[in-house]
Amino acid sequence: MVEAGGGLFSLAGKVSIVLGSSRGIGRSIAEETAGLCGSVVVTARKLEDAQVVCDAITAKGGTALAVACEASSKEDLDRLVRRTLETYGRIDAVVANVAVNPGFGPVSQAPDDHWDTVMAVNVKAVVWLAQMTMPEMERQGGGSFTIISSVGALFGTLAAPVYAVSKTAELGLVRNLAVEW
Repeated sequence: MVEAGGGLFSLAGKVSIVLGSSRGIGRSIAEETAGLCGSVVVTARKLEDAQVVCDAITAKGGTALAVACEASSKEDLDRLVRRTLETYGRIDAVVANVAVNPGFGPVSQAPDDHWDTVMAVNVKAVVWLAQMTMPEMERQGGGSFTIISSVGALFGTLAAPVYAVSKTAELGLVRNLAVEW
């Protein structure tokens, strides 16, 4: 862990929620946040998965809280935000690192349930999380809301078009959040 105030960059005193942080990109973001002295809320659908990352962070001297959160559940997102505020009293950064892709193949063959699942997790959950956290950051005088999209947002694809459309929607969402906030 970096000592508070040490190095070129410190997140000491800052609290970050990293959605989908039990593995991959999300885990790396959570670990780096803690490594810069920030408190991090580690999330995964299963508490055990989030706890593994939380334990690894605290074993290195970092500060972390594990919270189970199914991104497509507005109630889970609300509980995540409330738990963060109850534990740390603030939210300085949110990283919306969330995505599902239940199937592959062309748009013309994508069943409705794939569209519903992908849009609920990859887009609607991010909207809900922004609605829940950005007013708090405004009250505090600032913060950041980061959406992890994909190169799939930039190009058409026959392999995972429903996923690509959802990631393109995230690009529009982040632009509109920037204008609004």
